[in-house]
Amino acid sequence: MKKITFLLFSIISISFSQEKESIKFYVSPNGNDSNIGTLNEPFKTIEHAKQTIRTLSHQERQTDINVYLRGGTYNLDKTIIFELEDSGAEDTKITYSAYKDETPIISSGVQIKEWEKLETYPKSLPEVARGNIWVAKMPEGMERFYSLFDGDKRLARTRKEGFEFKNIEYVGAKSMNVLNDKDRYLLRKLELEGEEILKSWPNLEDIEVGFAPVPWTMNLLTLESVDEEKKEAWTVLEANAPPAAKKSHTKPWVENVIDHLETPGQWVLNTQERNIYYWPENGEPSDNIIAPKLKEYFRIEGNIDYQGAIDIPTKNIVFKGITFQHGERDSWWKGHKGWGIQHDWDKFDRGNAMLRFRGAENCEVLECRFTNSGGSAIRLDLYAQNITIKNNMIDFV
Repeated sequence: MKKITFLLFSIISISFSQEKESIKFYVSPNGNDSNIGTLNEPFKTIEHAKQTIRTLSHQERQTDINVYLRGGTYNLDKTIIFELEDSGAEDTKITYSAYKDETPIISSGVQIKEWEKLETYPKSLPEVARGNIWVAKMPEGMERFYSLFDGDKRLARTRKEGFEFKNIEYVGAKSMNVLNDKDRYLLRKLELEGEEILKSWPNLEDIEVGFAPVPWTMNLLTLESVDEEKKEAWTVLEANAPPAAKKSHTKPWVENVIDHLETPGQWVLNTQERNIYYWPENGEPSDNIIAPKLKEYFRIEGNIDYQGAIDIPTKNIVFKGITFQHGERDSWWKGHKGWGIQHDWDKFDRGNAMLRFRGAENCEVLECRFTNSGGSAIRLDLYAQNITIKNNMIDFV
């Protein structure tokens, strides 16, 4: 009788341990997606690991699944989307984590190559910069970007203060926005005084003006036109309040103009020429100058019902020990008005963070680092319930 009892206990113990044994896959920047995903034969991409998990049987999916990311940089050229079929089963988790003592880095950075010392100077280049500027072409296939990095350091784009807005008269709401349609033009019009800094540059579509007409938000808007004689300019898009509504919050400034490339460590982009101008702090550019391609790296997304009250979330996904860096800065677009989160602190349902939950439940972000990005680190949009964000580091974003 004792032998039978012991045998039954052993069978139950073995069965229980088998049920709890997790499935493991490994990914490495030096791997190959034709491999089988073991430690010795790792996959190359996270996307392929995700797709492989989808092919597992229903029975195999009833246990924890661990995807271990080996150290190195995983370059993305499009967002990885974790959808309903990527959820962990009830009471199980699918975990994407750093392999022990290694640092996997998720980046969308594209290396800027073939720098040359600038020898023919643009007419407006400051005298102090001559002999110090290097130039390189924008990478093939890349459009305008707003951020640039030297390895793990974000570089400063040129910025110049020194002009002011004239006082304006209008009937304003308490929010300092416009109350009447006849005043709506004031959201785009800049009436200038002080030093003549704004000019009708040939590449106005690259140049932005910054100001904070209300204390809770900053506007950074592309110039549409500048009339130097009348001392007025227009932005392409409307600000969230007239630029001169409240002049005490910040001094206006202009960004990305070669006229003001006066300080080591700064850069300028001219998309008409497809040139990047850069004044390196150490005399010449490093081999690790990087422009970002994406704002959003991972999106965990369920089925969103905009017209109703029932969303179906993606569940039970964990990210642990992963570094995210080199994200792009967001910018406004035509028709953006009316889609702001309270006081336009951010935009509603917008993919401008490196890691984003949009219709998700019972997910975790543990011991990750979000660093050196022009945009945000983590967003939770729409349905996002029981999302644990713990022991992460967020810096330089």
